[in-house]
Amino acid sequence: MTVWQTDRLSLNRWQQGDLPALSNLLTHGATMSHWPQPFTPQDVQDWLHRALTPSTHGCARWRCSRTADGALIGDVGIVHTQILEETVFDLGYIIHEDFWRQGYGREAVCGAIAWAKGQGIGELVANMALDNVPSWSLAESVGMLRTSVFANPKNRYKETYIYRLQL
Repeated sequence: MTVWQTDRLSLNRWQQGDLPALSNLLTHGATMSHWPQPFTPQDVQDWLHRALTPSTHGCARWRCSRTADGALIGDVGIVHTQILEETVFDLGYIIHEDFWRQGYGREAVCGAIAWAKGQGIGELVANMALDNVPSWSLAESVGMLRTSVFANPKNRYKETYIYRLQL
């Protein structure tokens, strides 16, 4: 099912058959360099299982693909979760290294934001490590504002920015 689409890319629900493509994304060293570590095969299966089960308001992680040929670009989405004792709508994005610096990340994030607005979600939150300059630069480019920093226990206690966007 297509969630959002442009001439260049589409955000679609993950399917069980997407496991190999998702594995290629989440186990790629450079792509996952700001995560605690590349994913194990079990981590990938767990990620896909969660993505197949939409959360509150239909939120989920989505397969981000190039429209022309269906090539997997990344994983983008919104999940209803806890960050620092606060329940938030968390905007997340992972773009495969092969597609960096081509505008796909920004385009996909704009699609996720448009989807959230359509669902009546009032605020999105994103978090990323301070050293992940491309990720927080993307957040800023779509109008998100940096509101705090914390030592992230889910990512080796790395200093992590919190960004917010009022919709």
